[in-house]
Amino acid sequence: MGKTQIGCIQTSTPQIRATGKTISAANCSTPPIWNFRLPPRPTPPFAPNSNWASSHRIITSRPQRRRRRLRHRSIDPFMKNLRTLSFLLCFGTCAIIFLGGCGSKDNSSVKFITNTVTNFITRYVTNTDIINFTNEVPVPAAIPQTYIDGDTFLKWVRNVPILTSDDQALFAMDDVKVLYILDNTIKQTILEDDVKAKFELTLRKNGVPINPDSRNTVFVGLTGFYDETGMLLCYNYNVSVSESQLIFRNGEGRRGMVTVWQRGGSHGTVGKVKANEALLRVVEKSAEVFANDYLSANPKQNTIKRNLTFANSELQFWQTQLANVNAGKNWTPLLGWDVYGFPMIGNLTPPSSDAADAIRQSISAVTNSIDKLQKQLQ
Repeated sequence: MGKTQIGCIQTSTPQIRATGKTISAANCSTPPIWNFRLPPRPTPPFAPNSNWASSHRIITSRPQRRRRRLRHRSIDPFMKNLRTLSFLLCFGTCAIIFLGGCGSKDNSSVKFITNTVTNFITRYVTNTDIINFTNEVPVPAAIPQTYIDGDTFLKWVRNVPILTSDDQALFAMDDVKVLYILDNTIKQTILEDDVKAKFELTLRKNGVPINPDSRNTVFVGLTGFYDETGMLLCYNYNVSVSESQLIFRNGEGRRGMVTVWQRGGSHGTVGKVKANEALLRVVEKSAEVFANDYLSANPKQNTIKRNLTFANSELQFWQTQLANVNAGKNWTPLLGWDVYGFPMIGNLTPPSSDAADAIRQSISAVTNSIDKLQKQLQ
C-alpha cells in the first residue's frame, strides 16, 4: 500500500475524513504535530434538537490502558540465611565488648575523668518577727507644763482686746522711767536737770510712779536752733513711749522698737531772754498730758486686780513645785514675771528638804499678799 502524509504524520494506511475524501501530502497545509493520535472513530454531528451542552459535547472513546503487573523477585534462601547470620554475629560481638568493659576489675586500663562543678546559689531570706507589746497610758495622762503654758498663751492672744484710743496703749504700766534727749543748742539755753526736775515732779504730783529700773521708758526730746541774729530760738519738743515688740509678716518675725504713744509735743519760736521759762512751761504741760493718759489707762482698781492675778498664778506655781518635791521629782525655781504675766522659771533642781522649806515660805508670803490685795480691792 502507498504511504500518505496526513497532518504531517507518517502512517502506513490511508486516512479518510468525514467527507470520505483521501488527503494527500500535496494538500496538507498544517505544520506537522508529532505524537498526534487520531480518534478511533469520527465525531458525530450536532444534534438538531438539543441544547447547547449536548450540541457541543464531544464523544470520544479511548482504549483503557493496561496496568503493569508487579514483578515478584525470587529470594534466594541461602542469601537470606547468610544475612541473618551476619546480623546475629555483629550483635553478639557488641554485647560481649560492652559486658566485658563493665565487669573488668583491672583499673590500670580504665581512666576516670572527674569534673568538679561549683554552683553559687544566692538566697534572700526575709524574716518577719511579730512583736506584740502593750503600751498602757494612764487616763487622765499627765500633761507637760510646756503644753499648758502654750495653751494659756494661745487663749490669751485670742482674747486680747483691741485698742480704741491712744491712752489705752499705756495699759498695765506699773511704773515708768524717763530718758531725756537734748541737743547742744537747747543745752546752751536750759539745763537738762531743770527739764528732768520739772517733768518728773509733774508726774509724781499726778500719781505716776517713777522707777529708774522700770521696763516702760518715756522719751523726752527737745531740739532747736537760733536765727541769724542769735536772739530768736526755734524749738521742737516731743514726748513718746517706745517698746520692743515682735513683728510678724508672711511667716517671718522681727524684733524692734515701736512707738506706742506720742502726744504732748509742740514746736514754736521764743526769744532768747524768755526761752528758759517758755521751755519749762512746755515740759510741764507735756508731763500733765502723759499723766492724764497714764491714769486713764491704769486706774488703781485695775492695778490691784492685775497684781492679784499675778499673786494667784504664783501661788499655784509654788504649790505645783512643792508637790514635785514631795514626790521626789525635780522642781524649778521662779525667777520673776515677764511683761505678759507669765512666770520666768530657772533650771531643774533636785528635790531636798531645804527646797521644800523654801517653797513653803514662798507659799506663805504669797498667801499674805493675796489677802492684802483682796482687802484693798474691797
